[in-house]
Amino acid sequence: MEVLDLDSSASIIYQPVVIHRKNAIDLFAILRNSPDTSAAIFHAIGDGKKFFYKGVLSEGGFKDQHEETCSIIGDPTGDFVMTYLSVKDGKKQLMIATSSDLTSWKTRGPAFGDSGVCTMGGVIVGSYMDGEFLAKEINNQYWMIWGGEAIHLATSTDLLTWTPLRTPSGALHILFGPGHEGFDAARLMIGPPPIWYEEGILMLYHGVSLRSPSTAEFIRPGQIVLDPVDPRIVLARSPSPVLDQEVASRVIQVQSINWDHGSTTLYAGTENKQLVEITFSTDL
Repeated sequence: MEVLDLDSSASIIYQPVVIHRKNAIDLFAILRNSPDTSAAIFHAIGDGKKFFYKGVLSEGGFKDQHEETCSIIGDPTGDFVMTYLSVKDGKKQLMIATSSDLTSWKTRGPAFGDSGVCTMGGVIVGSYMDGEFLAKEINNQYWMIWGGEAIHLATSTDLLTWTPLRTPSGALHILFGPGHEGFDAARLMIGPPPIWYEEGILMLYHGVSLRSPSTAEFIRPGQIVLDPVDPRIVLARSPSPVLDQEVASRVIQVQSINWDHGSTTLYAGTENKQLVEITFSTDL
């Protein structure tokens, strides 16, 4: 585990999203100057260890408040697609933005249109192609994992407009819900974009637990493996958190995974306002 150095005066930074490019590494995360101020998405650039603050995203429809980064993934056409949360009329809705250079962003609108579906986040399934992490088509469509209290699915043909999967009765299809006990018994939170492999789709999510009704929440990442041909099917689910002993913190939120020649790196935020890098010698 290594703490990353960010050249910024911000007092609270969390939910880091790291994008590896050939000439630099881009970092996006949430910035709050204090617990009472609104959140904003900031952008920094560096070499993976030291990051230099570039500023808060504000172009193309971004506002400097009530916004949280969920994920960024490459579009096979060459652009980047961001999912993020915005508050409207007291409800959080999932938004889509696109960029060709990771600096100038254009808001495309709500991911689920005017459906009124409320979510705590959404991430798009991707795969590594020639060193780049790009959105992956499965059965001629892209797949998004989204939700909060429970985890759901949505599909799209263009990465901009998404349709939540529903049951024949019209209810939202539930991919999985909180565990019966343990680290994810209270509720669930979205993690980084799932990674497609031929053997399965590796997905990290966040489980929330309470040691007692009067204590604060404990947040830890867990693992799910989905069927690579039909993401509606759960093949395996971890009974314990991935990083329970790796970081001494009550809150560990992993928002990015980077895979490189057999080693896996997780980028996480902690309650200590630190950005940390955790590397495994093999796949998770």
